[in-house]
Amino acid sequence: MRVLDLGCGDGSVIEQLIPTGAALLGVDHDPKARKAARKRLRGAAKVNIIDADFTDFRHASRWVGEFDLVMCLGHTWMLVSDDDLAADVLERVAASLVRGGSFVIDNFPGELWPLVESGDWQTGLSDDGSCQMILDAEQGLVALRYDDEIDEECEEFKSTDRLHRLWTTNELGALGDEAGFAPLRIDAEHHLIWFDRL
Repeated sequence: MRVLDLGCGDGSVIEQLIPTGAALLGVDHDPKARKAARKRLRGAAKVNIIDADFTDFRHASRWVGEFDLVMCLGHTWMLVSDDDLAADVLERVAASLVRGGSFVIDNFPGELWPLVESGDWQTGLSDDGSCQMILDAEQGLVALRYDDEIDEECEEFKSTDRLHRLWTTNELGALGDEAGFAPLRIDAEHHLIWFDRL
């Protein structure tokens, strides 16, 4: 079995899969994350961590292959905020999967949208003043500002903000359908969404 972890961070998910004997490839563009992953996974057989941004088409050839499972966990998929980019990445993921293989992401639509709709999640400063959140619920976009980035006078997105997308289940289903996946499978128990390649 071959497994690809997009945005693998410090390798914590890969570490849990080592006992399966799978060949594991982690992709991350953050040098600190890769260093932490290599330290965590030192000595593990069949594990490789590479420098690549899975959202950057120029890096696509670095993680191409025939994988049984592709993961994008830790709410990493929320960093893909643009419709066209999401469609492109999903098409590349589908192309890298064997027939019957799966792509899995966190079920953030099921976890986070209820907070937005209830009003428990809205624009403002955290209680401890360490984080400012800017939310555009209509577009499903969120920006988080920390430390020196915080600007209480500005409650709109700035060009320097890194946007996160609160995709809906319907949006994800439509993207998956266009990329050649079966209808989404929602795993409520484990808070996951599965895209299965046809």
